[in-house]
Amino acid sequence: TISMDQKVTYESRDANAWSFVFTLVWLGACAGSMWYLARIGVDFYMTSWEFVLLALAVFRLIRLSTYDTIAQFLRDWFMDTKWEYDDATKLYRVTRTKPIKGLRRELYELFACPWCIGVWLSLGLVFAFFAYPPTLYLVLILAVAGLASIVQILSNLIGWYAEGRKIEVKNK
Repeated sequence: TISMDQKVTYESRDANAWSFVFTLVWLGACAGSMWYLARIGVDFYMTSWEFVLLALAVFRLIRLSTYDTIAQFLRDWFMDTKWEYDDATKLYRVTRTKPIKGLRRELYELFACPWCIGVWLSLGLVFAFFAYPPTLYLVLILAVAGLASIVQILSNLIGWYAEGRKIEVKNK
């Protein structure tokens, strides 16, 4: 039997090894990017406003890479996909499953986890921000989209709450 404080997961035996490799690669990318930025004489100063813009931009990139339909093709690179044509609808039915083990499985896990992919996306965007100043334009676009996403999510929550309250009042 399994007690309430135990968690059972199914993973391949190589999952921890791949996680360790990814951690080393990320640490190497951090060290390499810091070395490069120091070598070209970058001052690591940023304003609070720039920090907020970067945070909103990374938020939008996380949502894009992890959830949004438009980036499904990226996630599909790391999944096992089966395409079946349906003559009745003239559309394809796609079955997506995560790989059982190996590098593709670990990359699937990376793209499926907003917390995990966020660390990688943050590294890339912050590096680009310091290494190539015109990146601010991209950051600004992503930040505006990120703020708009937050407003949309909040307005949905308010709408759902209001609809729930209407139903409660009507059923009294």
